[in-house]
Amino acid sequence: MQNEADNIRYGSAGATRLAGNSLRDWGSGTLDYTHMAGGFKAVNMPDRTGTLSVGLSGLKNLGKVDVAGYLVYDNLTEDGRNWNSSLGLDPANPFFTADSTAGKSSTERFRMAAELSWKATSRLTLGASVRLTTAQLSDNTDPRPKVNHSRIPVCLAADFGFTEKWRGGVFAGAELLNETLGYTVVSTGKNHQYFVMKGLGDYYRMSSLTESGYNRECLGKSFFAGVNLLSEGGAVENFFEASVRTNSENAASEQAKWHAGDFSALTFSASDRLRFGSCRVRHNLIVNASYKTGEGWWYEQKKLTDTEHGSVIYYEILSKDKIHRSTDIDAGLRYRLDAGRGSFTSELRYGSGSVVHYNDSGAHSRQIDRLSFSAEGTRGGMKLGLFELRATGGAKAVLPLAPAAFDGACNYTGSADIDPVYTEPLYNYDTTGYWGLCARLDASVALDFRGTAAKVGLFAAGSSDFAFSSRGSRVTLRAGLFINTR
Repeated sequence: MQNEADNIRYGSAGATRLAGNSLRDWGSGTLDYTHMAGGFKAVNMPDRTGTLSVGLSGLKNLGKVDVAGYLVYDNLTEDGRNWNSSLGLDPANPFFTADSTAGKSSTERFRMAAELSWKATSRLTLGASVRLTTAQLSDNTDPRPKVNHSRIPVCLAADFGFTEKWRGGVFAGAELLNETLGYTVVSTGKNHQYFVMKGLGDYYRMSSLTESGYNRECLGKSFFAGVNLLSEGGAVENFFEASVRTNSENAASEQAKWHAGDFSALTFSASDRLRFGSCRVRHNLIVNASYKTGEGWWYEQKKLTDTEHGSVIYYEILSKDKIHRSTDIDAGLRYRLDAGRGSFTSELRYGSGSVVHYNDSGAHSRQIDRLSFSAEGTRGGMKLGLFELRATGGAKAVLPLAPAAFDGACNYTGSADIDPVYTEPLYNYDTTGYWGLCARLDASVALDFRGTAAKVGLFAAGSSDFAFSSRGSRVTLRAGLFINTR
């Protein structure tokens, strides 16, 4: 998109970045379908996924005010989904619910956002944004999870021009999460199991013979704040941004308040974009890094019955112990070249994730280090009759760096060991190197609707990942229609 190349603040967390757009009046509508399948996948990913998506998005300039927003509806069908019934918890949170039975699930997801940037004075710009994501998952295979998920982040921002060349900004916000899950069993003649995972293969197991269903609610809240500094207007421009985020997610059963784990995380992030060159050829060097720590607390509880108040079941907390500690580091160096109607991007990234889990047998650990490289080029403005073509192609490689031996926590709270069917396959996927290719072709026709310029077109895209150590692969195909106005 034009603004990604022209606006050095593109990607900033604050909505005041809208004031730096070169394209300020634009609208888009899309209808597309995505199919994903293949054996090279994590054990908690579905075998096949089909997604129908409809979306609207746009930008509008109203003098001193710039507004932006989008509305997207997704309908997903997943075959062979198991080992994770969550829709949107923190990826580092070990306390998610799961079952081992592969089923066919359906998910409806609605996403929307509204952003506003107001140039209050010649030097002061204010911004605000709000987003909403809601989703509902259902599965008709016993044990049947039904999940409702919602997430709402709000962010306020301001930046001030110290001189014509230098601007400084701040932003702050909060995010609320609510996710409810309920397991039900229709065929009561068979014993079904569901789990509250605790990390590295450890879990708390429940059986449908003793628990006909399980319901829980996870409540989360997050607070974040950051600063940025912009230098623009010369041959060399630079934008720097740093932020900090706290996050907590606490889960408990809805009926008897059985605590299912508390998780908290702290993340520090920073990025810097350096741009130089001419208006015809621009070079960008982008550096970003994040450091995240997480902790998980587990409750030992005793089930009791209050016979004096209608035989109400409740749980007495015996102890609260820290059983999980994680550290995630991510850093990348990206180069972007914009020249005319073409662009080229290459990126080198390093990622490291370590987990320590504690149970009755002691401490168990796992660390995974990865190095990845990707490159992608785009060329637009090509003509084929009435059609304007835009083509993109790219490649990537992901390499594990000397993975340590697997140390699963195994299972000490139930009777079955899920390491061979869950923990080890998940670890093997995370430590497998692979390479991939991607391509996309857009074909559009320019039209005029009563003085409004528009492009109506089709697109087709595909990508595939191939494991180095096996014949496994994963293919994603996407095709759709779009209309853009400006």
